[in-house]
Amino acid sequence: GAGVGPLVAAAAASLGVVLGATYMLRFARVLVFGDAGPAATRLPLADLGLRETAALALPLALILWVGLWPASLMPKVESALAPLAAIGSRAVPARVPAAPLTAALPAAEVPR
Repeated sequence: GAGVGPLVAAAAASLGVVLGATYMLRFARVLVFGDAGPAATRLPLADLGLRETAALALPLALILWVGLWPASLMPKVESALAPLAAIGSRAVPARVPAAPLTAALPAAEVPR
């Protein structure tokens, strides 16, 4: 196996992404909405009415659907991206395998 080094590195990188996103989202919230005071005195989404809740429910449901069951959308995505994939496969030249290095040396000079 590869050992635990890559696993530790992946865990550290994931933690860094989560902490960075948390910091940036908190920063954006304060920048856009201002400091609302201590968290204990705030009620989350207390001023959200029925219309706003209904308007947020559909996008939230779609986000959850795509996040939990992405395979349900794959046929539509694959059919839309097939022409692009064909263009990309034509644009990349095929790799020709290189001849072995020992084929260029005379038989007497091949290192053993």
